[in-house]
Amino acid sequence: SDYNPPDNRSRHSATLLPNSSKILFFGGINNGIWTNSVAVLECWQWQWTIPIIQGGEAPEPRSHHSATLVAADSNRSMVVIFGGNDRTRSFNTVHYLDIGNTNGSCTTTT
Repeated sequence: SDYNPPDNRSRHSATLLPNSSKILFFGGINNGIWTNSVAVLECWQWQWTIPIIQGGEAPEPRSHHSATLVAADSNRSMVVIFGGNDRTRSFNTVHYLDIGNTNGSCTTTT
């Protein structure tokens, strides 16, 4: 759904999605509070959306992580999230967000 830009944040990841002008933003810090939220910006229309996340277990809120696009083909791709930290610890977990054809439906798995 269309919505206003996400809350202020820093130390988040931004991943260009395949075959599109969409950027997926994940995590980061807002005024000392870590987040695990996901938002997508459609750059040419300058519209923000929040994808519907289905199934799996969401990564814990974090910053300073890596997020890398892995595209199997034009119909299937995922963003792999590794590491990062929060106020008290560093993470060594790997998560992926299956973005399919980037239609706004995503699945997360550890």
